[in-house]
Amino acid sequence: MQQSYASIKKEIEKMKKYNKTNPLFIDIAVDFIRMYADRTHHGKEEDILFRDLEKKSLSPNHNKSKYKMKL
Repeated sequence: MQQSYASIKKEIEKMKKYNKTNPLFIDIAVDFIRMYADRTHHGKEEDILFRDLEKKSLSPNHNKSKYKMKL
């Protein structure tokens, strides 16, 4: 992540210096940040949530919703 941050920071400095954006780089950087957040933060959060939900007594309606969320 630190290496990616350094690359993003360097590209931002180039955009400021030349007053020109790089749409492809922005698209790739945003995609990377989203994927990183989804896989590291949200993925862990969901694993813990579903694990704890398995321990609880849920109504049939709630159980259906839980399995839809996993898909």
